[in-house]
Amino acid sequence: MRVLNFQGLVTTNRALANMLVRFNYPGIVLLMVAMGTIQGCAHSIGFEPGQWINGKRNQSLKGVEGEDAVMVCLAVVERPMNDPYIHTTLWEMVDEQVIPFEKKIGLAENGIRAGVLGGQPPQAFLDILGSDRSCINPRQIQTRLSQPVLATIGTTRDELRYQVRSPSDSESCQQTNATCQWEVIIKPGEPGKLKVALCPQVKHGETQMRPRAVQDKAGILTWQLQTQQQVERYPACQFEMDVRQGEFVLVGAYGENATTIGSSWFRQPDPRGSVQRLLVIRTARMGDGANQNSAKADGPRPLALLAQEAR
Repeated sequence: MRVLNFQGLVTTNRALANMLVRFNYPGIVLLMVAMGTIQGCAHSIGFEPGQWINGKRNQSLKGVEGEDAVMVCLAVVERPMNDPYIHTTLWEMVDEQVIPFEKKIGLAENGIRAGVLGGQPPQAFLDILGSDRSCINPRQIQTRLSQPVLATIGTTRDELRYQVRSPSDSESCQQTNATCQWEVIIKPGEPGKLKVALCPQVKHGETQMRPRAVQDKAGILTWQLQTQQQVERYPACQFEMDVRQGEFVLVGAYGENATTIGSSWFRQPDPRGSVQRLLVIRTARMGDGANQNSAKADGPRPLALLAQEAR
């Protein structure tokens, strides 16, 4: 078991991975990205899975409060290249019609597929969440509606080649020292729902140290040195969808073209063993916002109960 320190708060991999399978909290945003990190103005806190099994809220999770507070739980899901389950079988249970037809065509041209998996996931999916080998480096983060959160996909590449296609153009890109990311933003959605907006981007080039003003809880400004790289965003590949509490958003690679954004972001050839990745999001509010949201829609059955019944 590895112990990780994220923004000064210590958390353990396995505790969070087990939580993903067992949590029983109606206001959760679950974001799983392969080899990922979350960045942004947020608080990251570790907790034990038993607190979710018993339906108890972790009292230490008070970094972000208010009607616009949401929680993001990040894990790493990584499988062998063309793993039949995340490559084909799982997608047979995913509703991809939640994305408008024209947008779905544009995403497919860029090697991206996305959709919603209902709040009662199959046992094979739960097993992946609880696997030491498939679910790596989990994170739990509190943030706010409309606050961007960055999720890093995979490891930094010495060289990355890909193409970006839009209705009017096609651009070939080549980056060095490149890190693939998704910008994830949770927004208000239809009654009883939240909107999940995603946009791919890549950090690349030389890393530079630059000063940045940071304000603490007392309102005191201090200067901190932060590493920065050039960032390229790809709005042609951004999309969003409304999801109900307890539903999962899945984003992965589509097609066999190795030069698309989807393939470049989610598949990584390696002589030691090529891998394929999957991005999963589960969303709802926290605090007062969670109470308002639960009044508009029935909550999902706890994953702890689903996992126990399946066994």
